[in-house]
Amino acid sequence: MSWLAGCWSGETDGRVVEERWLPLRAGTLVGASRVSRGERTLSVELAMVRVGADSLHARVEGPGDGGRVQALDFRYRREPACR
Repeated sequence: MSWLAGCWSGETDGRVVEERWLPLRAGTLVGASRVSRGERTLSVELAMVRVGADSLHARVEGPGDGGRVQALDFRYRREPACR
């Protein structure tokens, strides 16, 4: 997962997506993203990915309904049959 560290950006439908990921340290990647259109910020998110021997745990925090911060957790594990 260390390949993810650095600056990423893209544009779609007039929206610019920018992400900055810190280098992998202590088994954790940390990133921040911003989506904007022109001079207006549409959304921001913070993300953390913990890398285990055979699994990943991702947590994403960003604005939910009504502007409150919402957190989503995802757990992934390696499937032995799919290599």
